[in-house]
Amino acid sequence: MSDVTEVGLLRCLQGTFEAACQGKLRTGNSERRAQASRTRQVFLELAVCHQLVEAARANVERIHAVELAQGIG
Repeated sequence: MSDVTEVGLLRCLQGTFEAACQGKLRTGNSERRAQASRTRQVFLELAVCHQLVEAARANVERIHAVELAQGIG
């Protein structure tokens, strides 16, 4: 994986994690529901970022395998 891609994906993960950590549970029921909804959204975004990282890794591994087969790598 190129350094630029990896840095971008790591920043995405870091930002999502920080957003999840900064959420504070409030006392009202409607506020709790809203906070829970925001927290779920953050973790859904984190799951998407994780899938992107895994897909990028798989692509890099395939490219590397082709390069090795062609004697490039």
